[in-house]
Amino acid sequence: MWQDQQKKKYRKIEYIPDFTFYKNGKLVKVVDVKGMQTKDFKIKAKLFCHKYQVPLILAKKYRNTFKEERF
Repeated sequence: MWQDQQKKKYRKIEYIPDFTFYKNGKLVKVVDVKGMQTKDFKIKAKLFCHKYQVPLILAKKYRNTFKEERF
């Protein structure tokens, strides 16, 4: 939590993906399993992608397998 100059308090925004992939110690891919994209998820995912500049892949269950789509 932090405050601005007018003493208004803000909570930190956290996003923890389901799976992260590293190559040589560097984050290269993030996968999140989603049934439905909520409003909060969309905001957090956009902030995450902007900050870390890595692909965010959404995995959705489709019949007996998963489909992947890039966020």
